[in-house]
Amino acid sequence: SLVLDRMEVFFSFYFAFELLCKLYYSGVKQYLVGPEMRWNWFDILVVFLSLVDTTAYFYELTNPNADVDGPRLGSVSIIRLARLARLTRLVRLLRVLRLRMFRELTLIAKGVVAGMRMLVWAIVMLFFVVYFGAVCMRQTVGPDRVQINDAYGTVLFSDLVWSMFMIFRILMQDGSLPDGTPIAGRMYELYGVGFMLPYMLSLLFVVFGVFNLMTALFVENVLEAAKQKKQLSIAQERIRVARKL
Repeated sequence: SLVLDRMEVFFSFYFAFELLCKLYYSGVKQYLVGPEMRWNWFDILVVFLSLVDTTAYFYELTNPNADVDGPRLGSVSIIRLARLARLTRLVRLLRVLRLRMFRELTLIAKGVVAGMRMLVWAIVMLFFVVYFGAVCMRQTVGPDRVQINDAYGTVLFSDLVWSMFMIFRILMQDGSLPDGTPIAGRMYELYGVGFMLPYMLSLLFVVFGVFNLMTALFVENVLEAAKQKKQLSIAQERIRVARKL
């Protein structure tokens, strides 16, 4: 709407004015290469893209057919590319993480980033667990070609990809067939205790063993990263105080 567009223009110039004030009072060198340089460069990027968005907005007001008759880069209108700068409206939400009232939210975000490497390896481990379970089901149940009397003519563990998907759903407590019946009950009906006992032991091992281990390692990695960052910030603060003295 017109009101929101005008508010967007106002805040774009407000952020630009704020950036100029910071550059003036902090000094260009201190602002660009100081302790807060990463946030400062992020602010510069956000302000720059915001001004590009504002420029595109005024250009569209003065040229209603700018998207059709305006300058082009290949087959794409330049003004259409400039509209991508409006994605910075979402990126600006990261600015609130600098406020003290969002300290806990910032800690959560930093924790997720710090534990991302551990999370990736946890996903890799889960993939191999799912793959191993799918191969076992393909070798034991797959050759029987058990077909379910549903609208889809589902064949239990007919191929490796479908088997992996079903094993993953079972581990996520969503092991149901396309007709809505639980696969565990159907397998017990077909194979009896010979299926249920390995199924229960495997589920206990994965849920209470592998999943809890992943959670513990992820939390430990996040806490260790937070501890290291805290020690680094303390050391930087001591250096800053020593230089002032």
